[in-house]
Amino acid sequence: MGIAVAFEELVSLGVINYSVTRGDFIDREMANLFLYEFTQSMAAFVLQLEEVAGIGKVDVKEFRACFRGKQDGVDMVGFQYNDQGEKMMIREFVNKSNFVPHGDAYYEQIINMMDNYLKMKLEKHSP
Repeated sequence: MGIAVAFEELVSLGVINYSVTRGDFIDREMANLFLYEFTQSMAAFVLQLEEVAGIGKVDVKEFRACFRGKQDGVDMVGFQYNDQGEKMMIREFVNKSNFVPHGDAYYEQIINMMDNYLKMKLEKHSP
């Protein structure tokens, strides 16, 4: 899924260890988190439809506020494929339940890692 990106273009933020339990099934994983400054149109993404039906983007400030309980959700824009395989543009208000169910702690780690990186980047470029 996605776009062609050289590994050297990615910024590693670190690894998140997490565990998900559903009934008798326990899934323990390590997620490597990377950032990539994407400057193209969302149309550049090629989706692996066996894995995902669509893709969207949200404002990072709204995402942070949503997962920290300061607002009910976020505006999301993107596209998805319908049952006939047609690409449909979407714009909708989504909340936590629309994201992968990893729990608030997982998303809090992502937010903190992104915030730390952005803070460091700003400090590098300020006089």
